[in-house]
Parts: sequence; C-alpha cells; structure tokens
Amino acid sequence: MAGKPTMIDQYRKIKQSYQDALLFFRLGDFYELFMEDAVVVSERLGLTLTGRGSGESRMPMCGVPYHAADTYITRLLKEGFRIAICEQLEDPKTTKGLVRRDVVRIITPGTGFDYRQDRHLLIGCLDFVDETNAVAAVIDPMSGDSYRQSGTLSDVQNWLFSFTLAEIIVSTTQTQAVYAYGKQLAAVRQIPFATFHEIIQSEMGNSPETIIKRYLLYTGKRELTHLKEGQEQPSDVYLHLSETARRNLELVATMNGDRKGSTLFDVIDFTQTSLGKRQLKAMIERPFAQIAWIEHRQAAVRTLVMHRLFAEEIQQHLKGFPDLTRLLSRVSYGTASPRDILLIAKALQTANTIWTLFNDVPLEGELKDLASCPIEVQALITRIMQTLVDDPQTGGKDGDIIRAGVSEEIDRLRSIASGGRTYLAQLETTLRQQTGIKSLKIAYNKVFGYYIEVTSANTHLVPTTYERKQTLVGAERFTTKELRDYERDITQADEQLKILEAELFSQVVAEVQRELVALQKIAEAIALLDALNSLATCAVEYGYTCPEITTSTELSIEEGRHPVVERFVTGQYVPNDTLFLEMTRRIGLVTGPNMAGKSTYMRQVALIVILAQMGAFVPAKRAKIGLVDKLYTRVGASDDVAMGLSTFMVEMTEAAEMLRGQTARSLMLFDEIGRGTATYDGMSIAEAMIEYLHDTTKARTLFATHYHELTSLPERLDHVFNLSVAVSEKEDQIVFLHRIVERPADRSYGIQVARFAGLPEPLIERAKVILHHLEHAPSPFAPQYEQVKTLFDEPSDDNREAMQVLQQLLELDLDACSPKEALRLLYAWQNKLQAK
Repeated sequence: MAGKPTMIDQYRKIKQSYQDALLFFRLGDFYELFMEDAVVVSERLGLTLTGRGSGESRMPMCGVPYHAADTYITRLLKEGFRIAICEQLEDPKTTKGLVRRDVVRIITPGTGFDYRQDRHLLIGCLDFVDETNAVAAVIDPMSGDSYRQSGTLSDVQNWLFSFTLAEIIVSTTQTQAVYAYGKQLAAVRQIPFATFHEIIQSEMGNSPETIIKRYLLYTGKRELTHLKEGQEQPSDVYLHLSETARRNLELVATMNGDRKGSTLFDVIDFTQTSLGKRQLKAMIERPFAQIAWIEHRQAAVRTLVMHRLFAEEIQQHLKGFPDLTRLLSRVSYGTASPRDILLIAKALQTANTIWTLFNDVPLEGELKDLASCPIEVQALITRIMQTLVDDPQTGGKDGDIIRAGVSEEIDRLRSIASGGRTYLAQLETTLRQQTGIKSLKIAYNKVFGYYIEVTSANTHLVPTTYERKQTLVGAERFTTKELRDYERDITQADEQLKILEAELFSQVVAEVQRELVALQKIAEAIALLDALNSLATCAVEYGYTCPEITTSTELSIEEGRHPVVERFVTGQYVPNDTLFLEMTRRIGLVTGPNMAGKSTYMRQVALIVILAQMGAFVPAKRAKIGLVDKLYTRVGASDDVAMGLSTFMVEMTEAAEMLRGQTARSLMLFDEIGRGTATYDGMSIAEAMIEYLHDTTKARTLFATHYHELTSLPERLDHVFNLSVAVSEKEDQIVFLHRIVERPADRSYGIQVARFAGLPEPLIERAKVILHHLEHAPSPFAPQYEQVKTLFDEPSDDNREAMQVLQQLLELDLDACSPKEALRLLYAWQNKLQAK
C-alpha cells in the first residue's frame, strides 16, 4: 500500500511541469530549491548548499528568505534564467497534512518588470509568411502597449530590432532569423514548431501578438486586462536607425557597457520619474521621419523653454511621482498590495494638480494634446483614500489596512482584538492576586499560543486547576479554561477580521481595474510630459537651439557640437559647421590624423540629426535639417569570432547593408573603409564605394579615410567635397585643433601620433627615414583618372576576353576532364590572353 505523498513528492510533480525554469518552492518564510536547481543557484548566487536526507539519498538544497527574494531573482534574471514561483495556497496553521502548492507566476527576462526600474522589458515574436516575407509583433507587458509590422523578412527584422527587446519568441525552426545580425540581441524563448502554429491559428487570432499574449497568460497565470490592441504603422513614420548605428552612436547604452554617463540618454536626461526615463529612451530609439510629427513636438518643447516657471513647477510636482505604469500592471497581474493602491491614488492626486497648471500658459503641440487628456478619477481617488489607512504595513490578506469607520463589522472585530491587551493585563493582575505569585505573567508565541508562565520556585503555589503546557529550565508554563476560551475568541476574531479586510480591499482593487484604461492614459501622459520637460530643461541648461526641418535634402549645421563630448571636454569646446547641398555637396571626404576627431565629428552630425528628428533642440548655433529617412554608420569594427566573421568581413557586411538600403534622403557615415585588408584592395574598394554613392542615390555621406590618394576625387566627381581636421605643426610637434576645414589633409601625421603613444625614439627616427624613402619613390598606385573606368563603364575588349576565359574555367567539369584535354585548354587560354 502506497504511503501518503510527501512534500518532496509534491516538489517533483510540480518541477516536472517547469523543467526549463528554476523552481522557487515556498516553505514557510523561505523559497527552497532542490536537486539541480539548488546546485545551479548556490553556484550563481554564492549560497550555502545544504541537503535534505542522508547518505546516498541526500538531496541538495538551498534557500532564500521570502522577504528578500526579489534581490536574488533580479540577479538570476540578468543571467537569463526563468524562475517559477511556487506558493503555498493554504494556511499551514489550518491545514491537516500536506499544504497545497502550485506555481502562481513564471518570471522571465521579458516579464520580470518588477525587477528593473527604468527600462521597458519588451517581448517580440517573429513568424514567416513565406520564404521572403514575415510578420512580427512587440508587446510591453508592463504598459500593455502593442505594436506589429509585416513586410519583407529584412524589413521586419530591422523593425523588430529597432526595439530594445528583453525576450524574443520564435518557433524552433526560425532561430537563425533572429540571429541574422550575427549576435544574440535578446533572450530567445523557443516554442516547438507545431505548438507555435497551433497557437498562432487559434481562436485568439492569427498573428504573432497571439503568441505573446498566450505566453503572458502562461507566465502570469491569468488573463491580463491591461494589454492594448496592436496597430501597424507605416514604415516611413520613424527614422530607420540601423542596428550598428544604434550601437556605434551609443544612444542609450555604451558599446562596452562599463562607462557611466556617456550616452546620449545620460546627457539629455533631466526626467524626474521612471515613467519619463522610459519615454525619453523610446524617443531616442525611435525618432520621427514625418515633419508634422517633429514640429508638433518642437512646439511643446518650445513652450516649456519659453515658460520656465511653468516648467519648473511641473518638475517639482513630478519629483517622487511613483511608477504608475508598473503599479497598474501589478493590478492587472493581481499582485498589487495596499501600499500600491494607495500610491496610485496619490499619483492621481498629483496628476490632478499638474493638470490645473495647464490653465496658466498658452499650450502648443503635444502639450495641448496632454491638456485635453481627461483626469476624471476623483471618485476613485476618494474611494481609495477613505478606505485604506495612510500607511499600510501589510499585504492585502494580513489585515490592518482598512480605515476605522468604513465597516461596522471590521470595527467590532478590531475592538475585540485590540481590547484583548487590556483584558490580558487585567487577567494577569487577578491571577497574581489569587495565587500570590508576583512574577506570574501571561505571554504568547506562535507554537503554544497564550500561556501562563511561573518560575520553578513558585510552582507549589499553582492551583490544581491549571494545566501544564511546557517545562523550561527555571520555569513552567500553564493554561486555564478561561485563557483557552479567550484565545479561541481572539483567534476567530483575527481570522474573520483578515477575511473581511481582504474582501473590502479586493473590492477597491476591482474598482481600480475597471478604470484601468483611463489610468493607463494618465500614466502615458505623465511619461510624455516628463520627457518633454527633460528636453526643454536640456535645451536651456546647455544652450541648444530649435532646428528647422525641411523637405529638401540639404543639411546645414552652424557651430554644431557633439552633445556628449562637450559635457566631458576640459577647456573650450571647438564647434564645427556641416553643409550638404541638394545639387552640389553630397559626399564629404574627411581626412586627417588619427586622434584628431574625425569620428567624433561624424558622430556629432548623426546625433544632431537624431535629436532634431526626435523633436528636440540641438547643440548648434543654427541648424537646418533636410528630413532623413535612414541613418547608417560604419564606424569601427571588431572581430566576431563566435560567428566566424573577421574584421574585414564585418566591415564589408555592414557596408553592403548600408548600400542596399540607402536613398537620396539617407545619411551615411563611413569610417576608414578598407582598413581590414591589403592597402590597394582597401583603397580600391573605398574609391569604388564613393563612385557608387555618387552615381546612384547621392545619399548624404561623410566618408572618413586614411587613403589620402582619394582626396583628388572631387576633381572628377562633382558632388564630392574635401574636409579635414586642422592641425598646427611646429618643430616636429603637432597640436590637434579639432576644427573641420574645407580642404584635404596634407598628411596623416602617423609618426607624430606614434611618438605621442610612447614608441621608442630610435624607432621613430627610423620610421622617418623609411617614410622619406617611400614618399620619394615612384608609386605603383598612381592612376590617371581620365583613364580609369568607373563601375558603370562598358568593359574593355581585354577585360571581356579575360572574363570569357574565367567563365570557361568555372564551367569546366574537372572530374570529367582528361589530363590531355586539360593541357590543351591551358595552352588555348594562354594563347588567347597573350594575343590580347
């Protein structure tokens, strides 16, 4: 006959359903982990590994305190683990036998929004329509925002990765599509192919949104009422930023991840709330590509710049404003505490106060839109504030959360519970008088309940009606019928009180849920207001100006500054101009020594464009930006050994992506194309690339190069112009002036830079001798440009013959070719080429 199931049997059964997650198994005041989970967690978190049982059957285990679990969960999420939270579903005190337990939530990198403060945790899903087309969706589980896109696989991938994704859901057959950019961009959750399509074709709808919603239902264990319907927006609404551009320009994260305060976000962030920080990051990552949208935001920022007292008053009210989006998501997930609900009410009160300020100034743009957002939740605020105590210290099931006067029954039960202290004091006095034991005391603990404690020296004075409960060293503990009756009454009152308070709290939560859509709009409005105010404060603090956005392809920046570098430079920052003209100046060829600031200048132009198309002010004296549709960068390279890609392969792959996607409205930044291969190969590719850009779309391009031979290209390519970084030279010493001038650099100053780096002086002197020899020797690469054919000229007869020979060689079946026939072909090909 099988015995009753044990707690370990229960653990094993639950773990069987969640083998891909670490199971946090609730035991009293701890979450325990067993077996392999315990070994993994003890190693990752540095916890002591203990065991349950003995001998060979000893089971590894470790645990974390329930009240401190968030800290440990955060660390595990950062390492990509999934955590299944298994709770006790019954009160162990009132349960006979094994306490019922089950998983109430699965926390993943994309659903652990309670564990990171200032970023959205977005979940994406990718599915193929056919071999070349795809659909994708992105959902923010915290705010409920939903987005979707369809089109070619390349376009959908670019759109999908324009979001900073925490997790991507794909079929097991589609993982390669997610890794198309050569590296893992987010935690990947693979779903078996059959399951994936069973869900996607279910009654919930036929889209990747369905997959994400089902996934959120699976992880959250409940329907989420705050999720919004996704809307597909045209691809031309936002500026297309390539994945490499986002990374190289360090918009919201540094490339190496270990520098603080050196991203564009860090510099322009004057937000006061977590809501605003997330909104500002979203603005940076998705600038507009529509003039009307840009100007609409500019009008709002301009209002806040002009009316500083108004803006500063808003800023003061926003200080300490809670994360309303996160609080509302907890309501939807069913995890909101009384303190959370009270914070929601206080946030709404603050929002009401802020909205009254809108009457004080003439509003424009998005500010005018915000003012029309109704804050009609006073009834809800009143209900919460009049129901909950000012400072609830417990959860919704633990009592002490409802104000006096809300419920007569709660007040009555609370009176019984609180009156018990007076009753016990009176009873203690009475018993001391009856027994003559002055040290007699009545106390309580969770194990034995209420008891009467008497020292051993006085036990002979204890009446025979007392019942012994426990013997201690130096004391005895007793109970009486009167004390037992009192304990029963108090316990019943406490339990009933907790039930009634929990029911009343649930009613308040339900009222909040009914207003969830309106409350989400208020959270969005506060987020936008905080981000707009941040842009205005940044403009005032740093002296930014409002750019003019036009439909032309000109781009004019007067005294532009790098928004990040200028915050860290010591001394006077050197501003620089930039000018692209629609018909004559399209490709700027940037030369100059290393360390002089070529890359900084190019990034400066890109960041000014991004700020302008965000609707923000820009670091320049004046700026006129012809709308940019796509922004690409090829700045720096690093080997991708894991994907088997060399530096040069990365360089060429990124360049190919740029050339495929560019239009006349694009902005292209190339830095040192060709440096990853042999000199002449690199120079040839760089020159051919400039010709290609010049003769096709004429996209606005900054092309930094160390190939000084290319500076003669403006002589034959009308739209190319030279730029260089000015250098002051005196007695073999150089000073980088960081000023961009309209002329080619005369040399690269590589030897001087090498001296700065500390190379031995004899080596430096020898390098000078070699350089002098090379500069005066005949150059094997000195083309006469009038004789050089471009990409678009017809091939010469010589080249045509060579191509025919090459084609015949490629088509030759070597396995079927006899030695005699092979020799005959070689002679024929050689004669053919020699004749030409």
